[in-house]
Amino acid sequence: MFRKAYAFGIFFFFVIGLFLLIGCDKQITGNDNPALTLNGVPTSQINWVPLKGEYTNQIDALAKKGHAGKYIFPKHGGVVGGAQTYSNWVEIPAGAVSAKTYITVDIVPTPSGYNVEFLPCMQFDKEVQITLSWKFFNISESDIREGNFQIYYSQDGLTWFPIEAADYLVDFDNQTVTYNSQHFTRYGWGF
Repeated sequence: MFRKAYAFGIFFFFVIGLFLLIGCDKQITGNDNPALTLNGVPTSQINWVPLKGEYTNQIDALAKKGHAGKYIFPKHGGVVGGAQTYSNWVEIPAGAVSAKTYITVDIVPTPSGYNVEFLPCMQFDKEVQITLSWKFFNISESDIREGNFQIYYSQDGLTWFPIEAADYLVDFDNQTVTYNSQHFTRYGWGF
């Protein structure tokens, strides 16, 4: 009995370690530009949008509270996130997953603010609708209207790829952008 538990423990830690080492594979991004897929933009070269002043000292608290997760079923779909993830969420239509799947939305602290991470790393059978909020960031409506910002996505948190403005819809009333995707990743706001 002890040997089986020990072997299972080693196997479990091996699988988790392998996942952490490999992470999400860049090939699932669906980007047709090979140069962009291979190169991306290093984190250090992005001018990240900072949080609004009143939130800068609260980032650790934001991250602790900024989590949502639930099972999504193939026939029903559902929404994960919302108020508990600071107006960031994903809407998954029926048929987007082929089996019961636990979906999470997490706030990930960064030196300038936070990123939003959607898990698990997977390819969906149908596009899901991801909504990202700029409500807590120091970005003005005129910055949004004039396109003086960039939404980036990353599989590893080190190399980032821009989402083209034509690919998302802006909702000024709710201070959000909505983007359709067939995979999950991490998102951040830059100038």
